[in-house]
Amino acid sequence: MHHHRTFAALVCGVFLAGLTATEVAVAQTSPGIDIAYKKFVLKNGLTLLVHEDHKAPIVAVNVWYHVGSKNERPGRTGFAHLFEHLMFNGSEHFNDDYFKVLETLGATDLNGTTNEDRTNYFQNVPTSALDTVLWMESDRMGHLLGAITQPRLDEQRGVVQNEKRQGENEPYGRVDLAMVEATFPKGHPYSWSVIGSMEDLSAASLDDVKGWFTSYYGAANAVLVLAGDIDPETARQKVERYFGDIPSGPPVTKHQAWIAKRGGEQRQIMEDRVPQARLYMVWNVPQWGTADADLLGLAANVLSSGKTSRLYKRLVYDEQIATSVTASLDAREIASQFYIMAQARPGADLAKLERAIREELGKLISDGPTAAELDRVKTQRRAAFIRGVERIGGFGGKSDVLAQGEVFTGDPDTYKRTLERVAGATPQAVRETAARWLADGVYLLEVQPFPEYSTTASAVDRSAVPKPGAPPAGRFPRFERATLSNGVKLIVAERQSVPQVNVTLLADSGYAADQLALPGTASLALDMMDEGTTTRTALQISEEVAGLGATLGLGADLDTAYVSLSALKDKLDASLAIFGDVVLNPSFPADELERLRRRRVAQIQSESAQPIGIALRVLPGLIYGANHAYGLPLTGSGTVESVGKITREGLVKFHADWFKPSNATIIVVGATTMAEIKPKIEKLLATWKPGTVPVKNVRTVALATAPAVYVIDRPGAEQSLILAGHAAPPKANPDETAIEAMNAMLGGQFISRINMNIRENKHWSYGAQTLFWDARGQRPFIVFAPVQTDKTKESIQEIQKELRGILGDVKVTDEELAAAKNSLVLTLPGQWETMAAVGGSLQQIVTYGLPDDYFDSYGAKVGALTAADIVRGAKASVHPESIVFVVVGDRQKIEAGLRELGFGEVRQLDTDGKVKPAGK
Repeated sequence: MHHHRTFAALVCGVFLAGLTATEVAVAQTSPGIDIAYKKFVLKNGLTLLVHEDHKAPIVAVNVWYHVGSKNERPGRTGFAHLFEHLMFNGSEHFNDDYFKVLETLGATDLNGTTNEDRTNYFQNVPTSALDTVLWMESDRMGHLLGAITQPRLDEQRGVVQNEKRQGENEPYGRVDLAMVEATFPKGHPYSWSVIGSMEDLSAASLDDVKGWFTSYYGAANAVLVLAGDIDPETARQKVERYFGDIPSGPPVTKHQAWIAKRGGEQRQIMEDRVPQARLYMVWNVPQWGTADADLLGLAANVLSSGKTSRLYKRLVYDEQIATSVTASLDAREIASQFYIMAQARPGADLAKLERAIREELGKLISDGPTAAELDRVKTQRRAAFIRGVERIGGFGGKSDVLAQGEVFTGDPDTYKRTLERVAGATPQAVRETAARWLADGVYLLEVQPFPEYSTTASAVDRSAVPKPGAPPAGRFPRFERATLSNGVKLIVAERQSVPQVNVTLLADSGYAADQLALPGTASLALDMMDEGTTTRTALQISEEVAGLGATLGLGADLDTAYVSLSALKDKLDASLAIFGDVVLNPSFPADELERLRRRRVAQIQSESAQPIGIALRVLPGLIYGANHAYGLPLTGSGTVESVGKITREGLVKFHADWFKPSNATIIVVGATTMAEIKPKIEKLLATWKPGTVPVKNVRTVALATAPAVYVIDRPGAEQSLILAGHAAPPKANPDETAIEAMNAMLGGQFISRINMNIRENKHWSYGAQTLFWDARGQRPFIVFAPVQTDKTKESIQEIQKELRGILGDVKVTDEELAAAKNSLVLTLPGQWETMAAVGGSLQQIVTYGLPDDYFDSYGAKVGALTAADIVRGAKASVHPESIVFVVVGDRQKIEAGLRELGFGEVRQLDTDGKVKPAGK
């Protein structure tokens, strides 16, 4: 018993349906090869074909069921083959192994096989034993269900799984599955293997298997062929006697042709424990029974049949770069596959082998076979068929040929059409067919020998994790400062690692400047600055930048606006010219403004639909109050109303107000020096005139005297998003390293107190954290915690408990302190590997007014921190008695619990931060 693929040209076909006559006419004889037969269709739909051959006193009994692996479905693969095994395990009236009877009869060519399209059971027996075999075959066709038990299913499931393991354990044993899954699209009936997957076989239940039998093993879905020492009438009587009472079975849905022709090339490389490398090439081609399939079979023979065939002669005999090569057609019922497989000689180059195959295939496609070649393979094909049909049974025997034609086309004489096509094929027809199907759509699989690896003796102590050595000190690159003649401040850090120069201009403005304009102006102005200048359009800027291999970036954050250029060293001057044009001469085209305005409104609407977006838009106003530079949405996008009012003139004014030499710093990092770059930038910005800039209101705000809670209602929300905060010291403050270490301990790491409490211990959240949103002025301290709705109040209580704990209520342990310090300093050695990272740190120095040696002394300052320093940093920056909570969630479910917190009135806000009247 086995599943198999047939690589001959004479396999598979189309289903027969609709015959109702009791007897169909005797097949007409034709010149040449003729397998005479008589055909009967029983009342239950069973088709019987009878062929007389009295040269030996034996009869071939061959039963084909029109069901194979293509009738399965994903998740239930391997059933056709598994059921074939079960058919040999006993039936209701002989509940024992089928072989126990057949082997006592002198049966030969005894087997059962499954492929994609059919399952067959066959044997040759002495004429005297025919009744015994018909009784046995009919008992398993009509009386099997009662004999299928769970132990028997488990036994054969194990046998099949071991068959699968055995096959895949062989050299090249994983090739078939790789090709099947790669060459047919997902869901195609040929896109899984006949033997199925281990998981699907394990999942097969007793009901599944019985359902398979009921669906596909009815009499009307079967063809029985008797060939040999028997006459048609005797055969009919015997078959009606044994099989006539078997139900027809339900209607079966039939698959039609689905070639799934491929385009382009797909390549995979597999390593396996094999002695020689192999190359497989596969094309999806027409199904069996078509003229194209017959002609492609001839093309395969021309390529590899015999020592004088094209591929064998060149690869194996002449060049000796392969030890074997085959071309074949695996013809199936709804699609076929054309294969070329070449096994490389040890040490030979697989790429050379592939080139040679492509050359020979190309010659066949362009020129076709010679008349002599075609005559040779035609004769070989006819001879192989004749030798096969000398036998009455077995693969290629007369009963097999008749059954195949009947099952797939409804015509047992189908072989005659194939023989006629083969005999009449011309070199031109073969060439045209090969060109039509083999010129494109190839799948290639390389199988390479897996190297012989070895291990060495180890003296590693694995009883404990090794202690790392002292970390290297993080060294911040040297940088120089200068001031241009017009007042622009210049910082240069030389980095010669690659021929690249990064240039960033910072203008002290940012979202905070929106306080003096319409909210959203700063970020929209920066988005617009590369949309056109007085001499370049947006597309010209984009094309020139791309042509130079440069990148140009613009944007804004809370305190600054920036224009950044990354340029190749040899294209630096041309790249700087575009950079300078964008900085000095933006034109803010009206049509581009309208396009970006629509995009910005969509961004705001998206923010207002997301809980975190809503909270970030609302929280700043509650912390800083009206008229403060930091009181606008932290996203910088503005509001739908304000963006709708921004004019081109407003953007021009923003640029004119804030882009002044005295308000700008240029940071250069890369393959240059101060001496080289300063004159270039001096010249570039020579026309930039000095001037004064407005003053942002970054006044100090007082902390609230009591905590407060606000709700933004999202009916039906699955979670409550808690975002809480208050004003904290600016980034540049004497306790900054202590504050950073404290935050790591409180909520900045996975193992921080808040996250371990709310996520790991309580399981109320996927993650909770705390952070400081860095700023030049008082910055927001923020707590972020999305929690399950029914734990909203409790989560706020736990947050407050942890905030009080870090102030000294809960002692800082040595382990916590070490983990917090390590999180800040252990990454320092690799932090400034790239130019972008160095530039980012220099931007922090400029933006927040940090001392030039901030990063040089950072590691030492963190290393010196004590538990008392952590508490001191907390007391300077964490104030649970002044915190403002914004909760985005289902108000109806959470409001009562929020009132119980004792934070005063629970006020409701809209998504723009405006207080809604009570009860609304």
